[in-house]
Amino acid sequence: MKSMVLLIWLGLVSVALAAYGGFYVWRAHQQTQSVAADKSPEVPTPFTYPAGGEPLKPFTLTDSQGREFESTQLRGTVWVGSFFFTTCTGPCYRMNQELANQRREWPGEVRYVSITCNPDIDTCEQLSRYASRFDADPKRWVFLRGEMEDLEAVGKDVFQLAVKKEMHSERVVVVDRRGAVRGRYNLAFPEHLQVFRKLVSQLLKEPVPPPAADEKPATAVDPPAAVESKQSSASAEQKAGKEASGVDAQ
Repeated sequence: MKSMVLLIWLGLVSVALAAYGGFYVWRAHQQTQSVAADKSPEVPTPFTYPAGGEPLKPFTLTDSQGREFESTQLRGTVWVGSFFFTTCTGPCYRMNQELANQRREWPGEVRYVSITCNPDIDTCEQLSRYASRFDADPKRWVFLRGEMEDLEAVGKDVFQLAVKKEMHSERVVVVDRRGAVRGRYNLAFPEHLQVFRKLVSQLLKEPVPPPAADEKPATAVDPPAAVESKQSSASAEQKAGKEASGVDAQ
C-alpha cells in the first residue's frame, strides 16, 4: 500500500515538474519573440558618391504616352531613377509613394524616371493609369517600358543594378546635372531618406554644366509663316528681274 502511494506521489511530482519546465520554456520563447519584434531591422548602408564621376551611358525607352524617351534630354537636370512594376503592392508602391511625397519638396526642379521590369503587364496604358495614382506630371515624372532584354541591359550597363522580370533593387539612384550617379538609397529607411533629401538639395545648388563636346547646338528652324514670307519675297524679286530684262514673267 505504501509503495502504491509512493509511486502515485512520485508520478504527481514528475507531472508538476514537467508542466513547470514546459511553462518556463514557453515563457522564455515569448520573451525572445517580443524582443525580436521590438528590435528595428538592420539599416543597410546608404551610398553617397563625390562629384566628378563618369556620366551614365545614354539609353532609349518608351514612355507611358507611347513616345520614345531618350535619357540625353535629362542633361543639366537633377533626377532620380528607379525600377518597379505596377503589380507590386509592397516595396514598389511604397517607394513611388515616397517619391511622390518628396516631389512636393522640389516642384519643377527635380525629374523622376521610373522604369518597369515587367513589360508583359506594364503596357503604356497600364503605366499611364499607374502614374495617375501619384498625380505624376509626365513632364517631370516619366514611367518607362521596353523589351525585357533592353530593360535588363539598362539596369546592368547604365545603373549597375541587377534587373530581371519582377526583380529589382529597392534603392533609388540620384543623378546630378552632369549625368553622374551621386547616391543610392532605400527610401523605406528614415536614415536613407534624410541623406537623400540633403543630397538632392545640395545638387540643386550646383551650376548647370556647359553642353558636352559631342552635343550638337540646336539648329534654328524658321516657322512656316517666315518660310512662306521668304518664298513670296524670292518670287517677287525673280519676277521683277525678269520684267527688267524684258522677259515675260509667265
